[in-house]
Amino acid sequence: NIFYLWSYMRSISEKIKPDMRILLTGKTGTGKTWLGIHEIQPLFPRTIIIDLKPEYNPEPGDIVCYGFNEFARIYKGLQELKQYRVIFKFADYETNENLIFNEICKLVYHMKELLFVVEEAHFVTNPHFIPHWFKKIITAGRSKNIGCYFTSVRPGLLNGLLINQSSVFLIGNLGDRNDSKALANYVPGVDQAFTLRPRQFLLSDGFSSSLIHS
Repeated sequence: NIFYLWSYMRSISEKIKPDMRILLTGKTGTGKTWLGIHEIQPLFPRTIIIDLKPEYNPEPGDIVCYGFNEFARIYKGLQELKQYRVIFKFADYETNENLIFNEICKLVYHMKELLFVVEEAHFVTNPHFIPHWFKKIITAGRSKNIGCYFTSVRPGLLNGLLINQSSVFLIGNLGDRNDSKALANYVPGVDQAFTLRPRQFLLSDGFSSSLIHS
């Protein structure tokens, strides 16, 4: 069932709980990052963002880490803060990004009560591989109230665990039939996504889907 809901903020906030896994997908330019920054992240006082693209512009109060060493230096202090937004970007000299990402996930897994954001998650997973500690966060992080959301322009290239563990889906305009196939069992009416305009998304909890406009 596809409904036109212009009160999109209420629609999103009512479906999202602190320990949920959220998949946010769509082609470049659909408004994924905007939606995440303005409608999902404000629901969580503590957020760690892995900016793989990268495309985040820091705002006043943000903690920006360039490389694993900088993240490791601030790690212990984060656990004492009630509110923060950390943006991690790989340093230019770091070449083994999958290994570094896994080490960051290991640290995050031992934290609690935060939102973990992975932008363009297909850069660090594929249908046949997912880093060990990322998998631990997704499958066992709920007990620590670690919520997650993942973005990707190509959900068909993601490891299936990210999709089948997600309980909320925000689907923007898709450009590849393989992407809709990957989501078909989880998002009713997913083929509607091929006709969506920028900042239009299907919001689904796996049982029904609503059209929202941000």
